[in-house]
Amino acid sequence: MKVKTHPYARYTAAIALHQSILGLETFHVESENELQLVYRISSTPEPHDLKVKLLFMPNTRQLADAEVTGIDEDLAYLVDLHVRSNDAPGLLVAVLARARDSSNSTN
Repeated sequence: MKVKTHPYARYTAAIALHQSILGLETFHVESENELQLVYRISSTPEPHDLKVKLLFMPNTRQLADAEVTGIDEDLAYLVDLHVRSNDAPGLLVAVLARARDSSNSTN
């Protein structure tokens, strides 16, 4: 008997494992091909949320797009680079680094 898993199952497992390390507050599977993540950026005097929505091609493990809110920078090139290489974990690390760096430089 073969068990069917969702295309993003490997991402949710990795995210659950690193929840406390990366500052992940919540994650929610919105639909079969959409994963919403909320990170707490606490390196500023006033902590804020960074929201990342990962969109996958239906019935695949292929990253199709990502939307990032909670940062003032334009990250379109960063998203495009990681979408092309199907690197969702790399995208999350890069976005979090930018968000934390931006927060530290405003202090």
